[in-house]
Amino acid sequence: MHERADNLLAATGTYDADARPGSSAIKYARQVRSFVVLLAIVGIGLTATLVGRFSPRVSHPLPLLVLSGLFFIAESMRVELNDHGTALTINALGAAMVVAVLTGRPREVVIAATVATIAHGIAVRRLAAPEVVFQAARTLATTSVAVLMFFSLKPGRNGDLPSIAAAIIACAEWSVLTALATGVVIALNTRRLAITEILRGLVAGVIATLVAGSVGAQAVLLAHRSYWLLPLVGLPLVVSVLALRSYAIKQGSRLQHDFIQRATASLHHDRDLGSGLAGALGEVRDALHAEFARAVLFSSEGSLSVVAHRDASRSVTNGDPTGEVVETALRLAQRLDGPQIVTISSTSRELLGALGVEHGIAAPLFHAEKLAGLLVVANREHDVEVFDAHDRSMVGLVARQIEIAVERGWLEQSMRHLVELERQLAHQAYHDGLTSLANRRRFNEHLEEVLPSGAPPSPSALLMIDLDGFKQVNDNHGHEAGDQLLATIGRRLGVLVRSGDLVARIGGDEFALVLAGIDDISTAARRAERVIEAIEQPARIRDYELRISASVGIALVDGDTLSPAELLRNADLALYHAKGMGKGRFALYDPAMRAAAQTRRHLLSELELAIARREFEVYYQPIHDIISGQLLGAEALIRWQHPVLGKLEPSAFLPVAEQSGLIAPIGELMLDDALATAAGWVDSMAPDQAFTLNVNLSARQLHDPRLVEVVRSSLVRAGLEPGRLVIEITESALIEDIDRTKDIVEQLIRVGVHVALDDFGTGYSSLSHVRSFPLHHLKIDKSFVESIATNPTDGAIVGSIVHLAGALGVVAVAEGIETPEQLAELRRRGCRVGQGYLMSEPLDATAFRNLLRRYRSTAWLLRAPSPSTLET
Repeated sequence: MHERADNLLAATGTYDADARPGSSAIKYARQVRSFVVLLAIVGIGLTATLVGRFSPRVSHPLPLLVLSGLFFIAESMRVELNDHGTALTINALGAAMVVAVLTGRPREVVIAATVATIAHGIAVRRLAAPEVVFQAARTLATTSVAVLMFFSLKPGRNGDLPSIAAAIIACAEWSVLTALATGVVIALNTRRLAITEILRGLVAGVIATLVAGSVGAQAVLLAHRSYWLLPLVGLPLVVSVLALRSYAIKQGSRLQHDFIQRATASLHHDRDLGSGLAGALGEVRDALHAEFARAVLFSSEGSLSVVAHRDASRSVTNGDPTGEVVETALRLAQRLDGPQIVTISSTSRELLGALGVEHGIAAPLFHAEKLAGLLVVANREHDVEVFDAHDRSMVGLVARQIEIAVERGWLEQSMRHLVELERQLAHQAYHDGLTSLANRRRFNEHLEEVLPSGAPPSPSALLMIDLDGFKQVNDNHGHEAGDQLLATIGRRLGVLVRSGDLVARIGGDEFALVLAGIDDISTAARRAERVIEAIEQPARIRDYELRISASVGIALVDGDTLSPAELLRNADLALYHAKGMGKGRFALYDPAMRAAAQTRRHLLSELELAIARREFEVYYQPIHDIISGQLLGAEALIRWQHPVLGKLEPSAFLPVAEQSGLIAPIGELMLDDALATAAGWVDSMAPDQAFTLNVNLSARQLHDPRLVEVVRSSLVRAGLEPGRLVIEITESALIEDIDRTKDIVEQLIRVGVHVALDDFGTGYSSLSHVRSFPLHHLKIDKSFVESIATNPTDGAIVGSIVHLAGALGVVAVAEGIETPEQLAELRRRGCRVGQGYLMSEPLDATAFRNLLRRYRSTAWLLRAPSPSTLET
C-alpha cells in the first residue's frame, strides 16, 4: 500500500520563509485537524451501524485479540521503497484485511485494525501524537467502509468464490480510500494537489493490496482444508518481504551515493552561493522526504537564509532575513555539538516553532572554527519512520559540504575586496607581497600577451617550478623560516631573468618562469638546469643552513599551443612527470603525458568508488622458518577486485593512491580486514603458537598523525594481541623525516606492535640509522635473494645482513625465495626466516585458512637440511 504525509498535522508555518506561530499557515493545519475529526466521526458512525446488523461468515469467528495481532504483524511486514523521489510503503495489510472480513465479527474487524495501527505507530514507528491520531482516524473510517461494503455484497458461504470476490473488492476499496485520505491531508497541508504522485501511489497501492489480498484469500482456503497447509502461503510471503527489504537497502545505498554527488555538484559548480545552497538543500530535502530544508548563515556583513520547499518553485533566498529568524537559528546552533535529531519535546517550542520545525535534524555550520550558520531538515512528508541516525549522518555530510562552499563563497568575497584595493595600489596588484615577484594575476596577463587571441604566438618557454620537501621546512623550522626561504629563492630567480622574461610566484611554494625568445628544447633545458642549481644552493636562515631542491616542468610555445590554459596544462603535466622521477629533476612536455594524466584521473575516480564499494581484498603470503619448515606468520598484501579488469596487483593502483592521499582510507580498510581475519586464525591456534601478521605502511601513512590511534583502534576492534602485528616500513620512508619517523615508531612499539625494516639494502639508510631505531625485523630485499646462488657478491651481502641482524638482536627475513637453490644458499648463510613463491604464493583468506589446517595436521611442510649443510 502507498501512504504519505502521516506527520503533516503540525507543519505550522513551514512554507513561509519567515513564518512564526500565529501566521496564516495555521489555518491549513486546522483544516487538516478538521478532516481528521471528520474521518473519526465517519468511522465511529459506520462502526456503530455494524452492531447487530451483520453476522460473521464462520461459526467460530477469530477473537478480537487474534485479529489485532494479525493486523499488527501485517503492519510490521512493511518495506520502504523510493520511486523517483516518492516514498512507497508496501506491507501485508491487504492479506490481513481479507482474512479478517472472512473470519471475524464485523465490528471487531474495525476495532482490531484501529488498535493495531495505534500500537504499531507508538511502539514500533515511534510516531508523534498527531500522526498516531491521523492514522487511527483513517484506519477507523476506511476499514468500517470496507467491512460495510463486504457484508452489503451479501457474500455466500465462507470460502466460496462469491465470498472471496467480495473480500478482495472490499480490500481494493479500502486501499483506494486510504490513499485518497492521505492525498487530501497532503493537499491541505502543502497547498498543492499533486495529482501525479497521488495517482502513482493509488495504482501502486491497489496493485500491492490486491496481491496481498489474494494471499490472504489463499490462506483462508487452505485453513479450511488444514491449518498445517498455512506455511504454504506464509513462507513465500515472508521470503518476498525479506527480498524486498534487501532490495530497498541496496537501493537506499545507491540513492545516498547519488544524492551526495548531486548535492556536492550543486554547491561547488554554482558560482552563486545562494543558488548553490538552494540546489543542495533541495537534494537533501528530497533524499530524506522532508517538507523543507533550510540554511541560515550568520555574517557581520548581512546574513543569508535559503529555504528549499517541497515545491521547488517556492525556494527562497533571503539576503536580509528578519532578526528573529537569525537570532532563533543562532540560539539553536549554539546548543548543538553536531548534527542532532530535534523535536518540540527535546528543544524549546520557541526555538523550533519560529523555524517551522516539529521534528527534524539540525546541524551547526562552522567557518574557521567559528559558528557560521545552521542547517535544518525538517518534518517528514511521507509515511516512513521518523528521522534516524542514518538520516543524521547524511545531513552531517551535507553540512560539511556547505561549510566548504561557504569557505569558497567568503573567499571570493574577500577577493572582490582585494580587487578594489588593487585599483588603488598598482604595485600590490601585480606583485607577491613576500617575494616581490609577479603574482598569479600578472603571470596570467603575461601569458595572454605571449599567446594573443587571433595572432601568431611569440616564441617562448614556460617553466613551472615546485620546491621539493618544502613542507618539511615549515614543519621542522616553522612557517617564518619557510617564508624567509621563499623570499631567498625569489631573489635568486629574479637574478636569472633577462629582458622580456617574467618570473612569478603563483602559489605557496610554486613559481613560474616565462622565457622569451626560446624556440628550441636544448636552450630551455639549460635554463631549467640553472634554475635547479640556483635553488639547491644552501640558504642561511636564522642559525640554520637549509638546503632544498626543485622540480621543473618545461613546455614550449609552438604552433600546436592554442591558449594560455593549454600551455599551463602542458607545463603542469611535465612538472608532475619530473616530480615522479625524483628530486631535483626537470622534464620536457610530451603529448604522451596528457594521455597518462587522463588515465591517472580515471583511475583516481575509480579508486574513490572502489573505497566506497570496498572492492579491495587482502591476500596473505606465508612466512616460514626455512630451517624447520614451521609456519610463523603471513604478510598481508592488498589486491583490487576491479569490476571490469578483474584482480589488480598493488603496482597498478597504489602509486596513484599514494600520490592522491587515498592510500590512507585504503590502508585503514586493509588493516581492519587483515587484523579481523588474523584474529580468527589465532583463536583456533594453541595459546603459545607463534603467528604474526605483517602489514606494510607507505611513507604517507607513516607520517599520518592519526596512524598510532588507527592501529590501536583496529587492534581493539579485531581483538588481536598487539604483539602479533608487525608493521613494515621501507628504508626510503625511514629517512624521509628521521626524527619524526623515530617518534612514530616508538609510539607504535609502546602500543605493543613489532616493526620491520622492509627492502633492506636498497635504500639510503646508514648503519647508524638502523642502530638507533627500535626494530624487530630486517627484511632482505628480493633483488639480493634472486641471484644469491649465482652471484658471490649478493651472497656475501645477504650473509652480512644476517650477521648484522644477529648483532642488533633482530630477525633477518629473506623475501622472494623462488628456487630450491636460493633456499639452500639462504640456509647455508644462516638465514632462518623467509617467504616466497617456492613455499607459497599469496593466498586469499580461505586458502590460507586451509593451509593452516594442513599445518596443524602435518606439522611441517619443508624438510629441514642436515646439520652438515648449515654454516654456523
